[in-house]
Amino acid sequence: PPSPPPNLPPPPTLPQANVYCADTICGSAIISQGWRVQTEFGILNRFSLGAGFNSVTKAEEIEQAGWTLRPRNYLDVQVANCQGQGDCLRIRRLASNSKLTMTLSL
Repeated sequence: PPSPPPNLPPPPTLPQANVYCADTICGSAIISQGWRVQTEFGILNRFSLGAGFNSVTKAEEIEQAGWTLRPRNYLDVQVANCQGQGDCLRIRRLASNSKLTMTLSL
C-alpha cells in the first residue's frame, strides 16, 4: 500500500482582528508571519514587494495580477477610501443582468 502523505505544517496564525495595514511597517509584519500577498488593491504600497508587483487600480491591472473578471463588460473600478486615503478598490458591474465574479487561481 502507498505510504500516507507527510503532515503539513500548521497555517500561520491570523493577525489580530483589529490590525489594518496602512503602511509598509504593518505590511512587513504580516509578511514576516508567513502570509503571502496576492494583490495590493488601491494606491498604497503596504508590502514593498519590489519590481513587478504594483498596486492595481484598473480592471486591466487586476487581470495582469492573475485575477479573472467575469463577465468582463460594464465594469466600474475606482480607487476608494476604506480605512485610509486610496487604500482599496471598489469593483462593480454596472449591468443588472448578471453578477460579477472575481477568481484567482493559486
